[in-house]
Amino acid sequence: MEEARRGRARDALRGIGKRPSGAEARDAALEAAIASAPEDAGGYLVYADWLQQRGEPRGELIVVQRALAQAPRDAALRAREAALFAEHDDRLLGPLARVEIEGARIDWHCGFVRSLDLGGRLSELDPALLEALLAHASLQLLHRFAGVVGMDTVLAPLAEHAPRTLRWLELSGDTGRIRELKTRLARLPARMLGIEHLQINTRTYRGVAEWLADATPA
Repeated sequence: MEEARRGRARDALRGIGKRPSGAEARDAALEAAIASAPEDAGGYLVYADWLQQRGEPRGELIVVQRALAQAPRDAALRAREAALFAEHDDRLLGPLARVEIEGARIDWHCGFVRSLDLGGRLSELDPALLEALLAHASLQLLHRFAGVVGMDTVLAPLAEHAPRTLRWLELSGDTGRIRELKTRLARLPARMLGIEHLQINTRTYRGVAEWLADATPA
């Protein structure tokens, strides 16, 4: 098992050496398997093999980040991770590159964004960009989303396009805009029913249903 892991890491360090074209290859069944057991590295590594066979850099990124989780001080792995993002920014980052600024935090796990905390950046984010973020392949296994809502923030894309893997939602700021999100969720609850923890300003809820049932202001 350990030798196989090292072999994958060595293969990843060699790199693919070319940029893929067209839409990114994805497999819904393999992603669903990961989503059902997000702490099991095996599912990610199976998907990594599938992606690498199709020349997708995300396959290598999965292997490199998995190896980094076990050896976080490995300089060669860290350098390869940075090189992958630089060489395949359009594939791996896409719209994420436009929010990687002060106030936003992106945490990766095995080739995918595990947590996206936009902080105050959310308050000024164009709704088309928020929709593009939520639709990007890198966020399809998103576990946590957080941000500060401003008076002009449009949260409709969050209600309509949030990945079904989302389990943790933290929003603070403008209560009017947050109420609009709550109203939308009352009509479209299925997409976010998997959320297990909501932090809405100073209040904490154990799920969307509990938040919808709360008649007090946000």
